[in-house]
Amino acid sequence: MKFSILLLGFLFSNCVTTGFVSPLGSAFFKIDQEPVIVGPAATFAKKGEACSINLLGIYAGGDSSLIHAMQRGGVTKVAIVDRSVINIFYVFGKVCTVVYGE
Repeated sequence: MKFSILLLGFLFSNCVTTGFVSPLGSAFFKIDQEPVIVGPAATFAKKGEACSINLLGIYAGGDSSLIHAMQRGGVTKVAIVDRSVINIFYVFGKVCTVVYGE
């Protein structure tokens, strides 16, 4: 019983958060799509996505950079860059950069 109370206190304290903050703010449960930039390219024939994750604030890793997303989708001219954010009870977080273009 004491362990479960201690564990809950630890999980819901500021010590353990996924660290993903957006213009909408943070929440216990959040799934959000946010536009980042719009470029000059006219077509959206290709799509690339690159993600980073955070587990319990213990492990955070991945490559959600724009360059990595472009490489994964074979995009050379960027039309739109979006960001996708998932945060579940500050225990799991995922941020993805999504790029559309030619």
